Amino acid sequence: MPTRLILSRKGFDSSPQGGGGPSPILPDGSLLSLPIPSRDSVKYSQLRHPKFGSYQQIIQQLGLKPGRNNCHLDPDLDRSLLRREPGWRASLGQSGAAQSHLQSNGVSAGDLFLFFGWFRQTQVDANGRLIWSKTEKQDLHALFGYLEVGRVYHPKVDRIPDWLRGHPHCSGERVSSDLNAIYVAQSKSRLFEGLVGANTLGFRSDRVLTIPGKTRSWWVLPKSVFGQVEITYHKNAWKPEGF
Repeated sequence: MPTRLILSRKGFDSSPQGGGGPSPILPDGSLLSLPIPSRDSVKYSQLRHPKFGSYQQIIQQLGLKPGRNNCHLDPDLDRSLLRREPGWRASLGQSGAAQSHLQSNGVSAGDLFLFFGWFRQTQVDANGRLIWSKTEKQDLHALFGYLEVGRVYHPKVDRIPDWLRGHPHCSGERVSSDLNAIYVAQSKSRLFEGLVGANTLGFRSDRVLTIPGKTRSWWVLPKSVFGQVEITYHKNAWKPEGF
């Protein structure tokens, strides 16, 4: 069966409950996807970038106001962000309508998630603080990570390994839902030789989806390549001006 490709939007968005702003492209080229605010146990202050401090500090310096100190760390792609249990793998939880769509389309082991989000360039001011760039102001959709599915767990019915029990989709109301799953990465990619099964990506021009000069939702998606691909969501997104 052909590998399915899932383009999945994650991180801060424009809604108040979704953070209310973009995630930063840091001056070192890191794409720092900020996890949305939630009642889950992980705090922004616990998550740190090696050069620019905690996510809480970054959020404050950029004037973002997520409304909560805690966040929904999902997808969880970076081992170094927290202390991990033995056996840890990168993972993604999905529930509700999103999981219903994935489930109805048979997403399973061997399929590939590409994560994108809303980003904007930043710079460091004279006082060493992060601010939004004064020259590069375009809002962008950009790819910031990937996950090649190795196994799918359904917390309502499956035995969950110890290292995964702290995942936000293993707690609260989600656990009792039939539409709740955790997609765990392969240890090594089966699609691309030499790559691990999941990772974050840095900023590069060829990872930007947005057409230069357009609003972020207009994408550089060549119809000659993707026009014949079955799109299961946003089926009518092809317009005369582009995707």
